[in-house]
Amino acid sequence: MDRRRLTTLILLTATAMLVGCADRRTYVRQGRTGVEARYDGDDLEADLPAGVPVPAVIAAGEQVLIRRGHSIIASETSGQRGRVVGRPGGKRLHRKVEVHARQVPGATRVWVEVIPLGDEAGSRSILEDMLIRLGF
Repeated sequence: MDRRRLTTLILLTATAMLVGCADRRTYVRQGRTGVEARYDGDDLEADLPAGVPVPAVIAAGEQVLIRRGHSIIASETSGQRGRVVGRPGGKRLHRKVEVHARQVPGATRVWVEVIPLGDEAGSRSILEDMLIRLGF
């Protein structure tokens, strides 16, 4: 391999590594609620005030998923953490939506994940509807 090709290959590899390691998170304030949520390519995460109980977040997630036509395939909650999993009907049976919540210092963290491949717009829409149900 000549020197020019080797240099080009090294530069392309270095560029690919930098792009692959770039911060993929997108920080946006949610529509009407103004709650800041971060999307990282897989899931959407937001911190709510610590006074928001985990069971209320999970109940809101379950209500939103049902209203959107999802079948609830799992739902569990405790005082500190919880999750609800819904599967949409129709041709998208291979997909599922998971809503998680847990207490962290000073906040209640909630995240929405569309599996597989993620869906930022869909996750943000679900979170926004949940926040409205929670009174934000």
